Amino acid sequence: MKELNYEEYEILESLFNQKKQHIPALSVLRGSYPGRVFADVMERPSLAIVWATGRWMYAAGDINPEQNKEAVKLFLQDVVIPDCKAQNRSWFEIYTDDSREWEKLFLGGMDKLNKWNVDKHLESVYVFHPEQFNRRQNDAKPDITNNLRIEFSEYPVLPDAYHHLSYVCNCFNRLLSDKRDGSALGNYT
Repeated sequence: MKELNYEEYEILESLFNQKKQHIPALSVLRGSYPGRVFADVMERPSLAIVWATGRWMYAAGDINPEQNKEAVKLFLQDVVIPDCKAQNRSWFEIYTDDSREWEKLFLGGMDKLNKWNVDKHLESVYVFHPEQFNRRQNDAKPDITNNLRIEFSEYPVLPDAYHHLSYVCNCFNRLLSDKRDGSALGNYT
């Protein structure tokens, strides 16, 4: 697997588009969240992995060729496990395309994972469609201006333990230089 530079991320977007479980991977690909991005090849990639903040792995593409299975195994060995150890984490999550081949790989096809506690679980992912919730102009709207109080609070997006990771620093520096989403940076600048 080859690690890509931010300028190259867009070549992988089609592997993650239209799959609700990969929405966080798309945020990394679009530069809104820190992470590292890998592909099997640069021209017409068939396998991609997004490693987001050393905890979430999003894998998409064709896992059937033996070389792709080996690439994923090496990725876990060379990137995931060392990154987790560096952060004193004993666990991580893997999100994949929904297929039996991916399931077989992680639940029984890797010797190194078999000694770990590997479980499969399903998650629900929802997409907000604002047009379905907007009220029509002629609907009656309650007057909420009486006793209205507005408070602003800031919460860290990432724990302090992630600040030393180069790909976290690079992502936030890129956000600052691009002047995108500057209000969401909080105290990570």
